[in-house]
Amino acid sequence: MVLKHDVVETSKMSMEYDGSLIDTERNAATDLDNGRLAVRDGATYKYPAAKTATELFLITTPEKTYTNVGLNEFYNKEGKKVRAVRVMLGDQFGTTAATGDVGDILMVDTQGKLIANDAGTVEFEVVAKRMVSGYPGLVVERIK
Repeated sequence: MVLKHDVVETSKMSMEYDGSLIDTERNAATDLDNGRLAVRDGATYKYPAAKTATELFLITTPEKTYTNVGLNEFYNKEGKKVRAVRVMLGDQFGTTAATGDVGDILMVDTQGKLIANDAGTVEFEVVAKRMVSGYPGLVVERIK
C-alpha cells in the first residue's frame, strides 16, 4: 500500500490525563496530515514557518470519512475543523511523518515532519521503529 498521507498513534501523551491539552476549536489554515506537527496561528493551525517554533501541536483528528477511504488517504482539509494536541515534554507518539533510527535526535521541519536535528528549539528522540496503523513508522519522545 502506498502512503498518501501520514498517520498517527497517541498512546503515551499527557492529553490522556489532561483534556485541556486537546484543541478542537480551530481550523486548518492549509491541508494538514495527521501525525505532523503544527503551530497555532490565531484561529487556525498551520505547519511551522521556522524550525525555531517552541509551542508545537500534533495533528490528531479522528479519521471519519463517511466513505470507504483508507487511513492513508485521510487528511485535514483547509478551512475545516482540526483536532490538535499540545506536545509536552516526555510525550511519546507514533507517526509516519518522521525519518530516522532508534536513538536519533529529530526536529520539526517547515512541513510538520520530524527530520535529522540541526539544533532545533524542540527536539524528539526516536525510541522505536514499528508499524503505525499498518505503515512503517517511528515512535518518538519529546526530550527538549
